[in-house]
Amino acid sequence: MGSYHTNQEGGPDIPEIIMSNNYHSLPGKPTSLWLDTTPETDFPSLENNLAVDVAIIGGGLAGLTAATLLKAQGKTVAVIEAVRIVHGVTGYTTAKITSLHTLIYDHLIRHFGEEKARAYGEANQAAIEKIARIVHEKQIDCDFIRTEAYTYTESWSQVEQIRAEVNSALQLGLPASFTDNPPLPFPVKGAVRFDNQAQFHPRKYLLALAQDIPGNGSYIFENTRVVDLSEEESCRVTTELGAILAQDVVIASHFPFNDKTLYASRLHPFRSYVLGVRIEDPVPRGMFISPDPAYSLRSHPLENGEWLLLVGGEKHTAGQGGDTVARYQRLEQWARAHFAVKSVDYRWSTQDNRTVDHLPYIGRSTPLSQHIYVATGFGGWGMTNSTVAGMLLSDLILRKTNPWTEVYDPNRLNLESVPEFVKQTADIVSHFVSDRLPEEDANSIAPGEGKVVKTAEGNIALYKSEDGTITTLSPICTHMGCVVHWNPAEKSWDCPCHGSRFAADGKVIHGPAITHLEELLEVNTMLNTNSLVSKVALIFGVMYIIAGLAGFIPALVQAPDPTPTLNVNMGYGKLLGLFPVNVLHNLVHLVIGIWGIIAWRSSVSAAVQFARSVAIFYGLLAILGLIPATDTTFGLIPIYGHDIWLHAVSAAILAYFGFKAPEGAETTVGSHT
Repeated sequence: MGSYHTNQEGGPDIPEIIMSNNYHSLPGKPTSLWLDTTPETDFPSLENNLAVDVAIIGGGLAGLTAATLLKAQGKTVAVIEAVRIVHGVTGYTTAKITSLHTLIYDHLIRHFGEEKARAYGEANQAAIEKIARIVHEKQIDCDFIRTEAYTYTESWSQVEQIRAEVNSALQLGLPASFTDNPPLPFPVKGAVRFDNQAQFHPRKYLLALAQDIPGNGSYIFENTRVVDLSEEESCRVTTELGAILAQDVVIASHFPFNDKTLYASRLHPFRSYVLGVRIEDPVPRGMFISPDPAYSLRSHPLENGEWLLLVGGEKHTAGQGGDTVARYQRLEQWARAHFAVKSVDYRWSTQDNRTVDHLPYIGRSTPLSQHIYVATGFGGWGMTNSTVAGMLLSDLILRKTNPWTEVYDPNRLNLESVPEFVKQTADIVSHFVSDRLPEEDANSIAPGEGKVVKTAEGNIALYKSEDGTITTLSPICTHMGCVVHWNPAEKSWDCPCHGSRFAADGKVIHGPAITHLEELLEVNTMLNTNSLVSKVALIFGVMYIIAGLAGFIPALVQAPDPTPTLNVNMGYGKLLGLFPVNVLHNLVHLVIGIWGIIAWRSSVSAAVQFARSVAIFYGLLAILGLIPATDTTFGLIPIYGHDIWLHAVSAAILAYFGFKAPEGAETTVGSHT
């Protein structure tokens, strides 16, 4: 057994690894074990319009399970996949087939009641047995193994939660027990144990299912992206290559792309990271996960007889991961602190959605829909919940009664989830606004990096390849308009609002977006974001914010003598004894100051627009100040005395920088070297 050093809290000392934001410093092959050990698929793309009983959008576990069950009942089906089947979330899972979903059952009993909590547990237990039965009946060689699942903690503070989960699970008839000695090589304070759970190789399982779907009027189409969906007497699925008519449609594309009931605000997309490591000691058998902070463990047999340990963790909101290279490095640190790691063979990341009330959405997509169904929000537990989706949706399409319909209903109302809904919406709005003010400078981009930078034409997403080729894209996510962030570990543009992901060249690699980022081939930009006009906008912005704030400080404002008769008496006086001001005057200064700073941070063109607009505004005020009848701006703002020359000088300076020929436009950005 490897050495294990504890700290004062009883947890392990984390070994120091030299951190680097260099993608090439990461160990392991950048793909999942599942993809690396199975062949690529080669199903055809859609060539002609056609009709089937059921169209299924998405070729992962949920979609292929539904297709298998529906075809077995005599339905013709068409599975439509944008890229390759079992290449999305299912291809990057840790593949735990278990009804133990961290600490879910105590939560469900308290918030939904025992009946619905029991239905959820029974559904996931049934999913385990459904997979086992399919593996047996079809004789699928997919490394299916019965094993135990554990939710463990290294902290005494979480033991009470662990015991509460055990009691709740037992109350629901689930195979639970408490243990303080799970088969792990480091100290554990307590754990929930579920017996007779399972694990497998998800691609081996699903590729076997996929072989039996085409034929007799059924199809699998790859590289066929759906772009629209309508529901009338029959449903019409429009793709980039043609249309498919169907009586019923299942949306199993991870995130519903045709969002008609605010799924965008009811789903929280998150990412996590996985390392496949070899260790010196025997690999612990079983499946393990800890509560916050969440670390996941499970073993998997290799063809050479060795076992690989899959270590997962570093969960974060999609598109908000910051330095994702560092997340892999921290996960490696954790693995080395808990195991004697010999090598890191694989690394990959994955993404899932959590609903606002922690129960998946499986059922009719809207209250009015009769033929469009959705499966999403599995919360990281897709092996069983995706199988539940296939079972439940096939029953609904076949008009059969299913006892799990209510608990998974996508249109359920739960007032207790309103705060989470509001929180999720606020986070989206925050990023929608704040991310439009990038801080990055195009000159600081190194080969292999991407950044959102400000230019004369607005913000752009700029990627510089290892050979120096520059690709420029619109940074606006084509789903709902948020600004994408660069993900250095995966070399992708990630949306911080709803989890869409785009390759470095802007191609969609993960929904809900269905349209690629716009490529900007010929954009005359001012990549020097330190342009003089931007600095002028900053200087004037700061100056006028200071002036606006100073006007509210009584010690800096002297009452005039005699006081003129004005309709602007509130806060009236002379700032520093020189410049007539009042409350409204101060507010105007603050607005101009804030505008200047925003223009500086946005782009050179925004700074030019600020300079031109304020120059015209202050030029007019200077003229009005020379006319006695208008030197209080129609009784609202005092603009006489020293204000006149201040406005005139400001107008002249800003006009010079705003209307002279734009500088720095010597660079044309596109896809070039």
